[in-house]
Amino acid sequence: MDLRGKVAVITGGASGIGLATAIALRARGADLVLADIEAEPLEQAATSLGALAVVTDVASKSSVDALAERTFERFGRADIVFNNAGVAVGGPTVEMTHADW
Repeated sequence: MDLRGKVAVITGGASGIGLATAIALRARGADLVLADIEAEPLEQAATSLGALAVVTDVASKSSVDALAERTFERFGRADIVFNNAGVAVGGPTVEMTHADW
C-alpha cells in the first residue's frame, strides 16, 4: 500500500508495537508524528525515521490535545491515528470517555 503524502500519528511510538508500526508506515511513504511519554527514546526513534516527535502523556487530555495541535500545525491533518499507548479499556469506542482513554 502506498501511503505517500499521508500523515500517521502513533502514540507509544518510541518502542514496541508503536515503533514497529512507524517503521512499516514510513517504508510505505507516510509522514510520521511519534508520541511517547519517554522523551529520550522518542527523540531517537523520531530522528531515525525523520518524524515529528511530541512528548505525550496519553493519560492527560491536555497533553493529547497538544499532540493534535502540533500535528495540525506541522501537517494540517492526520490521516492515520494509531492510539497504541495506554489503552486498556474494552467496549464500543463511542461509549468511552476521556477518562477511559
